[in-house]
Amino acid sequence: MSQNLKGKLFWFKEASINRGSKPRGVVPVANCLTVKGAEDVLNKQFAFELSTRSDTMYFIADSEKKKEDWINSIGRSIVQHSRSVTRDEILDYDNDSRK
Repeated sequence: MSQNLKGKLFWFKEASINRGSKPRGVVPVANCLTVKGAEDVLNKQFAFELSTRSDTMYFIADSEKKKEDWINSIGRSIVQHSRSVTRDEILDYDNDSRK
């Protein structure tokens, strides 16, 4: 069975994963709105939150550096996805307007 993994964020309980690892969760990048620190919300060190159209998920990293790495990486994914969607929409619009 083949799955399209592109455009999805997966998280796992285990630090090291392989092909047989089961994700604890998955969210399409298209549904992601924001990612930011959440120490004040959870009152936990290294906490961050990922907000989607339907809910907010909270995570706790192992260190400040890892928290910042997660926030930056997820944030880049959100921006890249939104740019590709916009680019595709522009191309679709251009193609439709030529008909």
